[in-house]
Amino acid sequence: MSLDFRFQAILNLRKRTEDERQLELAQALQAVAALRAQRERLQNERLRIVEQLRETLTGFVDVSNIEQRYRYLASLDQRLHHLAEELAQADEEVLAQRGRLAEAVKDRRTMEKLKEYDRQSFLSAFQKKEQEALDDLNVSRFARQM
Repeated sequence: MSLDFRFQAILNLRKRTEDERQLELAQALQAVAALRAQRERLQNERLRIVEQLRETLTGFVDVSNIEQRYRYLASLDQRLHHLAEELAQADEEVLAQRGRLAEAVKDRRTMEKLKEYDRQSFLSAFQKKEQEALDDLNVSRFARQM
């Protein structure tokens, strides 16, 4: 009498699916981190340009230089706005990936519980047969002693 879980292939598939979902979540989190780092670089660049503008407004004023910097600031603002939209989409993707991972974990745990239930049923049946065999042996010994 041996214990073979009849749904082992399904359990293995559920484990692989969970691993894939973990990898997908990690990639989504990595994308969010990269977008946030890019946003921080652009914000720092914007602050640097604003500071340069303040400095150029004291003393000799070069109008073309100021216009160029304001155009660059407008371009940075546009890029920051676009980046904020991308970041919002990436955050939504992270939430979706977390949901898919939670579902995969739930599916795997369900199969593991079924496996444990089968194992307990097997052990119970095995112990019952073992006890019956011991009882038969004791009855046989008792009968021989009489």
